Amino acid sequence: MEISGRVHRKMSMKAAIFLVAISLSSLASASYDLMDEQLAAGAEVVVRAKLLYLEGADKYARFRVRVLKVFKNPLETTLANELSVIAYSWRPGVPEGESTLYLERYDDQRSSVVWKLVGGEACTGVSHNRR
Repeated sequence: MEISGRVHRKMSMKAAIFLVAISLSSLASASYDLMDEQLAAGAEVVVRAKLLYLEGADKYARFRVRVLKVFKNPLETTLANELSVIAYSWRPGVPEGESTLYLERYDDQRSSVVWKLVGGEACTGVSHNRR
């Protein structure tokens, strides 16, 4: 009886380790499921973010977002927890909820970095929106 109990515990432990490994690998792939590779190719930075509020608009609408995850940042640009992101005010910009944002610098000459949706609008700068 005691030997069969040990064997059962060993098998249960192996099964648990296997399930944990599968869960971790599916979580890792879930992150990439939130990014469009084609849109990411044209972006300097790709982040998962949540819209906080619209800061204002004239030629550009300025959105305040909270960065939830950084998917792409090859130059290791310092990113704050919150960013200002602009888009053309006459085109759709950052939608409500969580989205993946594909960003480019608005102006390389500015010391404080302002980010712009790639192409200046949602269809080329936003994907995977969840309200």
